Amino acid sequence: MNTKKILVISAYQPNAKNEGGGPTGLLWEIIDYLTNELKIKVDTEVYPMSTSKLIRVINRNGFYLGRHKRITQSYSNIIVYPEQMLFFLQKEDWKRTIVLGPDSPSLRDARVYRTKKSCVGRLIKLLMIKIARYNEYIALKNVFKYIVVGSTDKKYMHANKYLLCNNKLKEKILFLRHPMLSNVINMNIPSKIKHKRFVFSITPQQENQSFINALINELKVLEIIQENNMEIILVGKSSEWMKRLFGKLKKCKVNYYSWIDNYEDLCLFGVDVHCLPILSGSGTKNRTLTALGSYLLVISTPIGIENIPRRGEQGVFVTSSPIEFAQIMVNLNDNKIEINNDRLIDSRKKLIRRIFDEYEGKMKKIFRDDAN
Repeated sequence: MNTKKILVISAYQPNAKNEGGGPTGLLWEIIDYLTNELKIKVDTEVYPMSTSKLIRVINRNGFYLGRHKRITQSYSNIIVYPEQMLFFLQKEDWKRTIVLGPDSPSLRDARVYRTKKSCVGRLIKLLMIKIARYNEYIALKNVFKYIVVGSTDKKYMHANKYLLCNNKLKEKILFLRHPMLSNVINMNIPSKIKHKRFVFSITPQQENQSFINALINELKVLEIIQENNMEIILVGKSSEWMKRLFGKLKKCKVNYYSWIDNYEDLCLFGVDVHCLPILSGSGTKNRTLTALGSYLLVISTPIGIENIPRRGEQGVFVTSSPIEFAQIMVNLNDNKIEINNDRLIDSRKKLIRRIFDEYEGKMKKIFRDDAN
């Protein structure tokens, strides 16, 4: 029997299917593995993020007006999720704390910075990058481990000027392969629908708007040779801005859902194509893992699919060009790209197994009995 006891302090309620409007699936998988595989007792406390956007920004930069009371119980480790929750703890508790990023805040802000056009916007984001880099340094000086689910995130953190000559702090940064969410790995066979559906869920950030506008313009051009009408599905309140844009297309039916009770309804094998024109952010995208775990076709930008071992993967189309993105959509819609379903299924099974094996190995290493 493992005698370890771990306290999880999170801004999100863990959820097996990544439901609830936040990144909840990763934490659920980790708690489940610790409890059922490593037989570690886990207690969880959830402190939801503020409903105020201003306060969320302040908290994200490491500033909290209130603090968690000193943790006196004999926990072997404390896991905080996401990374900003570290600054909610009393500093005396940091030395046994494992930060579950899951991303590098400085990389996340740096990618947004590159897309800013105005001088004021770039200046504000540059300041946030500097704060994020310093906060990463302060965290690494004091915590036990810092986990990120992106190899790019780990490399970017290693390049932090505060860490350049400090290998001891760099060794605290661990890359944990984001697992497939075990409760969404499923092949949903459609009963009636035979045509393709292209599923989007994208926030109205400036860089996303530019990509989608260029995508729409190319789809307009391609309507001349497009043989079949296309169905577009927009999911989430943050995706409503695309409804008007896709509505301009003559050979396109647009369905918008502000909320989906069962996301599996949009994960039908051979029908749904998940589109991920993501140009910012860091880490591993849950939407990508859900699509891959559901054996779906995926069209993505490099950022949308990063940190996933996809070499030789069937049914995954990656491009940085909105023009090529549109061409792939039309060719899939008109069945001009041949998909070997048997090879795709075999490829996905191997990918799921590889990701889990890497995840399991790293989890055992991080939480082994002599780890701290």
